[in-house]
Amino acid sequence: MNRSKAQHTTLTVRPVTFAELTELWTGSRRTLDWDCLFTLPPWLQTWWSIFRTDQEPHIVAVERGPEIIALAPFMRRETTAELIGSPDVCDYLDVVGGHGTVNGFAEPLLEHLRQSGIHQVTLRGVRPDARVWTDLLPVARSKNWDVTCEQEEVAYQIQLPQTWDAFLQQLNGKQRHELRRKLRRLDEAGTLQFRQVANGLAESATVDLFLELFRASRPDKATFMTTQMAAYFHTLAQTFFDLDMLMLGVLELDGQAVSAVMGFDYQGTRYLYNSGYDPAYRSLSVGLLCKVLSIQDAIAKGFSSYDLLKGAETYKQRLGARATKLYHCTIQFT
Repeated sequence: MNRSKAQHTTLTVRPVTFAELTELWTGSRRTLDWDCLFTLPPWLQTWWSIFRTDQEPHIVAVERGPEIIALAPFMRRETTAELIGSPDVCDYLDVVGGHGTVNGFAEPLLEHLRQSGIHQVTLRGVRPDARVWTDLLPVARSKNWDVTCEQEEVAYQIQLPQTWDAFLQQLNGKQRHELRRKLRRLDEAGTLQFRQVANGLAESATVDLFLELFRASRPDKATFMTTQMAAYFHTLAQTFFDLDMLMLGVLELDGQAVSAVMGFDYQGTRYLYNSGYDPAYRSLSVGLLCKVLSIQDAIAKGFSSYDLLKGAETYKQRLGARATKLYHCTIQFT
C-alpha cells in the first residue's frame, strides 16, 4: 500500500485489556512513542493492582488498518473518564501516540469517548509537550467542546553535561561554592559510600530501609506512607528492578545508612521518584547530598537529563533545574 493511500485508511478505535498491554508495549515500540514513564504498562498495572477503586478500565487503541497509532489508558466512573493513575504517585499522565507530528488519532479517540456515554474527560499532570496538550486539546477546541486548563503543579529537570565538572560550572558561583562546601564537610565527617542495589536478594530489604528513612524525614511523609502505599512502593521497585530500570541508592556514613533515593532510569533520563533521610544527620545535608551523588552517578553513566519531577522545592533551582508547568485540564462534551 502506498503512503497516500495508507494515510486515508479509516481509523478505528477498539478496547484493549490490561492483559494485552505488555504485548502491545513490546510490539509497538517502533511505531509508538513510549516516552512517558508513567504510561508504561508495568507502571499502569502496578498502580491498578494496588489502588483500583470502583472505576473501570477503559483502555483503547486507535488503529489505521493493522497499525496501532495511539493507545489511551483511561478509566471511567459512570460518565467521567480520566487517565489511569493518580497525581500523588504519577507525576505525568498522557496518551501514547505515534512518532513525529500529529497523526490524526485525537478526533476518533475523543468521538469514541463521547459516543461511549462519557460527558467529561479529566486530565491531570499534563505537560506542554504531552500528546494530551498537543493533540487532544486542539481537536476538542475545534469541536467547540468546553475545554479548561489550569496550572496545578511545576516540575523540574536538569540537562546533564558529559562531566561532573561541567555540571558544577552550570551552577551559579554561590551555589557551586555551597555544594562543594557541603560535600567537603560530609566527606570530613567519616567514610562515605553511595551504593546502589544491584541484585534481587537485596532489593526488598533496601526498599524497607528506604521506607524507614522516608517516614523519618518529615511527619507528612510518615502520614503519606500508609501500609497500602508501602505495598505500592515495594511492587513498583520489584517490577522495575526486573526490567533493569530501578535506581535505588543509599548513602552511608561510617557504614550507617543516612539517606536513600528511589528513582527510575528510562530512555536517557533518570527520574528521582522520592527520597528520605535520617534527621539525626540533617546538619550534614545528607538528604540533598544523596540526590547530588545520584546526579553525579547519572552523569558518569551517560544520562542526558535528570528529572526531579513535581514539587517547587528550593533545592531544585539551586541545582540548576528548569521548571516545566503541569496542568489540570478537562474536556466537557456538549
